[in-house]
Amino acid sequence: MKIGIIGSGHVGGTLGARWAQLGHEVTFSSRNPNSEVMKQLVARAGGKASAATPADVARDNETLLLATPWQAAREVLASLGDLTGKPSST
Repeated sequence: MKIGIIGSGHVGGTLGARWAQLGHEVTFSSRNPNSEVMKQLVARAGGKASAATPADVARDNETLLLATPWQAAREVLASLGDLTGKPSST
């Protein structure tokens, strides 16, 4: 499964790393996907983990996990672009 993680802090980083270790293709989002922090997260996750911008993560993955602080959620969701066709669940 291709999983995109929007918000790569404690929750998103931990869940994404575990899913990558279980064999899923995981892409972590970051405004700066080439930062040292993201490189370390991708290395720790191993497997098929990578990093990309939030809009790229939203576009290129089957499933998205929104793991941002509540205060940032509106801004992050607005930055993802068109989510038409992405299944949603609440």
